[in-house]
Amino acid sequence: MVRVLVVDDEPVARRLMGEMLPYFDITEASGGEEALELLHKSPPDIVITDIKMPQMDGLTLFDRLRENRPDLPILAISGYVAEADLEGRQFDAYLRKPLRIDEFRHTVDALLATPHEVTSS
Repeated sequence: MVRVLVVDDEPVARRLMGEMLPYFDITEASGGEEALELLHKSPPDIVITDIKMPQMDGLTLFDRLRENRPDLPILAISGYVAEADLEGRQFDAYLRKPLRIDEFRHTVDALLATPHEVTSS
């Protein structure tokens, strides 16, 4: 079964994303540090991360994930980030909150079906 790591500081957002992907094994993390711990315990097939979080934000988490798992698909989500904030980071995809179920599912499915090439920035 495909393992998905959902990282968001809002419990309701994590739960809703999990409910939108009922056909996957969902693991939740409330922030970047917890996500990195879980990455080693049960390696996911994809990471879905919010950008704006306290302590370690999604941008820092992205950098750390790319160091350890450069081939891991990473979907960034946020309702509060400007495109300029994402510059220099090659997320595999980016979606704005509030998420549309069909677009979210399609994006996750597409990321899992596509071989990922990492481009350096």
